[in-house]
Amino acid sequence: MVYTFLLSAVSFMFRYGGNSTDEGYAGMNTADGGFIAGGIWGSYGANGDFGIVKFNSSGAFTFGKTIGTSDEDRAYGLAEISSGYVLAGRTLSSLGSGGYDALIVLLDPSGNFQWARFVGTSYNEYPYWVTEDRDGNILAGGYAVSFGNGVWFVKMDPAGNLVWSRSLEYTDPSIAREIRVDADGRYVFVGRVGPGSNYDGLLIRADSSGTPLWSLRLDFGGEDRFFSVDQAPSGDYCVAGYTNADGDYDILVLRVDTLGNVLWVRKIGGASDDQAFGVAASSDDGCVAVGYTFSYSHDLFGFEDAIIMKFDASGNLQWSRIFWSENYGDVGNSVYRSSDDGFLVIGTSYKLQGFSTVADWFIVKFLADGTVCSSQYSTVSPSVSTPTYTLDNSLPTFNDRTSQTTVLNASVTVQDLVPDTVTFCTPLGQDNDLGVGETKRCGTDGRILGIYSSDGRKVNDLNGGGRGVFFIRTERGWKKYIRR
Repeated sequence: MVYTFLLSAVSFMFRYGGNSTDEGYAGMNTADGGFIAGGIWGSYGANGDFGIVKFNSSGAFTFGKTIGTSDEDRAYGLAEISSGYVLAGRTLSSLGSGGYDALIVLLDPSGNFQWARFVGTSYNEYPYWVTEDRDGNILAGGYAVSFGNGVWFVKMDPAGNLVWSRSLEYTDPSIAREIRVDADGRYVFVGRVGPGSNYDGLLIRADSSGTPLWSLRLDFGGEDRFFSVDQAPSGDYCVAGYTNADGDYDILVLRVDTLGNVLWVRKIGGASDDQAFGVAASSDDGCVAVGYTFSYSHDLFGFEDAIIMKFDASGNLQWSRIFWSENYGDVGNSVYRSSDDGFLVIGTSYKLQGFSTVADWFIVKFLADGTVCSSQYSTVSPSVSTPTYTLDNSLPTFNDRTSQTTVLNASVTVQDLVPDTVTFCTPLGQDNDLGVGETKRCGTDGRILGIYSSDGRKVNDLNGGGRGVFFIRTERGWKKYIRR
């Protein structure tokens, strides 16, 4: 007999790290139904390396790699592309062109190393994000001191050859924190612009050559930064960042249409610092932001919690949750809408090791309603207001910098990371002793009607079924469960 299982949404919360400071910055759901996460891996050497882990759709570890030079390497961007997985960040390697250079690395779909390139000049270049354009090329963006302290972005082909290097320059220094390719093939940048610490939030839309179509510089009256952008199903852009216009930092979430019209802006925060670093558009055209909060933290000792919140298309707050791990501080750095309309969050969770504080990658999968299979989250009701701002639409100067950009083959060391397993949320939660007829964690799924092994055998309880993947039939659908 052949069993066909229709699996409903899954959820999980876990940490991944070593014995030093490892910081999670980026990730996404992958085409095979699994997910990737990555960032800085500090546990294999004091200077830090690039790191990536891949899990399949059942939560099983597929591969994990660290890639680095003998000097400081910090990965901020990660993406699945048609030729595999690409990571981008900065390196202080003495083998580069000088100062900080961009380091761009490609792995094949199985996680095997393909190539690594230094990209830069004799000054400092910092890519913060990487993605794929419509032609299968790699697009990385950040800023370059050499090019007017301006927004800098490069295109490379899948073989690691430079296609072009370009910059967008204002009178004031500017940085791109993310670069995305929208549904029309246009490039969308977010970041900040301004002298000293008097930054303004920055949003740019450019054509596929990088020529700017429009630019928005929003001044809320303080240190204002935009960190993340994503396109909603309607075509509008969701943007997230923060401002300290009122003294303490507050989260900013805004919505802008493809013509550059600001549709709404919301400021979220309390009596202490709150910041957002990631945003994702929801399937129902809303905007979901992640970051951290001191104002609404559950922690009695004053450490920050990670925070996730959802606004509808009109800018109304629908829900807001805080979440945490070991009570020494947690941050959500990026968020991605998953194929089941939930949200994958990649961040950093701090912990006490001896007398020192170190960190792990913090990887959390929320359901579409903002719940997660853990007792370590809570609903909060933050203060939401509509801030005032001034707007400058001046376009940056576009420059081709290809002839001034050097690309060198990078010699790196590749190491394997330790396997781990993710246990998905089911009506059984993490309890291996429950059986048919019981209801515990994730109780909204109702009573358990049946438990089946991966080969279709029916079992009465998990103790009698051994270890492995099981399919749980509940009153509200099917769930997948891994018993280790």
